[in-house]
Amino acid sequence: GAEYSIDPSSAVRITAQIQYFQCSGAQLQGVSTSGVWRQAFVGNNYLSTSVPNVGSLTSSPVTIQNPTSLALYLPPNSLTAGSYYGFIFRARAYNALQQILGEVNSTLVVYATMPDVVALIDGGTFRTVSVNNSVIIDA
Repeated sequence: GAEYSIDPSSAVRITAQIQYFQCSGAQLQGVSTSGVWRQAFVGNNYLSTSVPNVGSLTSSPVTIQNPTSLALYLPPNSLTAGSYYGFIFRARAYNALQQILGEVNSTLVVYATMPDVVALIDGGTFRTVSVNNSVIIDA
């Protein structure tokens, strides 16, 4: 699993890669793979607890436009700043009879960063401050 920080006004595009490994001397014919993305919430099955901030995931759902694509794509402004979003990618390998040969789940946490607030103060002076800081203005 992994954790990424992103600007919520930007699009998110993270691509998975599925590889299967053969045992020495094994001849696997007709092997195919598939993958699916889904949003994870605290307490979901297959959610890796070793990924940082997995216990802080938001309960706000997001729409995954094409969950069976290898690429997780979220349009700009689809995440709320200051929130952690969890995603699980499940990859499977199948034999020629479409029987599952193996399955693995991977956890991804995306943090939507808090943008700086820029305020234009009357008189032509401006300041850039974090939304987490207190500012006292003498008038």
